[in-house]
Amino acid sequence: MIAVYGAPSYDVKEELTLLRQQLDQIERQLGLESESDNLPVVFPKPFKSGDKVRRQLAWQPMKRSLSWQPMKKKSIDNYYDNREEVINILENRLMEVLSAGERLGVSAGDVIEHLRRSRNTM
Repeated sequence: MIAVYGAPSYDVKEELTLLRQQLDQIERQLGLESESDNLPVVFPKPFKSGDKVRRQLAWQPMKRSLSWQPMKKKSIDNYYDNREEVINILENRLMEVLSAGERLGVSAGDVIEHLRRSRNTM
């Protein structure tokens, strides 16, 4: 058995053949059939720069979602306590609807009349 100690070897192909020879020798001692005789020596292709970046990012920890944190919510009871505030909200929304109707060619009177009729049928 060959053992190499000392300075590191920079010739990877030579080191790989030495390791394969050692593996073959161990397999012969154990009486096993050598698989390296059947397999060709394959060297991995170098990574592309994009693959390297993707591989490095794969090891990054996942960012945790913040959806579990409780959100501050206004209670419904307190939200509509102020009568003037509710009236202002409704007026603003009605003005948006009336101006959208005018842009579509429907007069404000027709929109209000339609609202009155639909409310009476409920």
